[in-house]
Amino acid sequence: MLHLGHRIYVNTVNISNCRCLSALQLTFERMLVRQERVALALLGIVIAILAVSAFLLEASGRDPFAVQYNPGTPEGTLVHYEGVVESISGTRAGGHTILIVSGLKVFVPAACTGERAPRIGERVSVTGKVQSYQGEREILVLAAGDVKVT
Repeated sequence: MLHLGHRIYVNTVNISNCRCLSALQLTFERMLVRQERVALALLGIVIAILAVSAFLLEASGRDPFAVQYNPGTPEGTLVHYEGVVESISGTRAGGHTILIVSGLKVFVPAACTGERAPRIGERVSVTGKVQSYQGEREILVLAAGDVKVT
């Protein structure tokens, strides 16, 4: 065994006797003290927990975090609203869609249109942020899956 500095060791490996794995394992164990190995293990566990949590949050969508819309809801609040589509119109520029859902304007940006657009008379569930546009309150849809025909 050759000592190359502080806590770094190089083992001679006898390949003919297949001791490669044990020699590398021994080298790894000598490179890190016990506290460092424990810290690395804990770091790995924390990273795994964060990855699973991020996946579960992404899979659940925004709906669990949205509050029910009411006229007093402050701007910027993530809301959920259900109603019947009364009218559908497009904007002059940009290809955006404006829905009137049970008397409330819902702005659907072109990037957020889903596979199937709702039709007049259909019941929809909308999730988005409350905003004011030209003095009128509306819900701004944030993603394609945020307008669902129910």
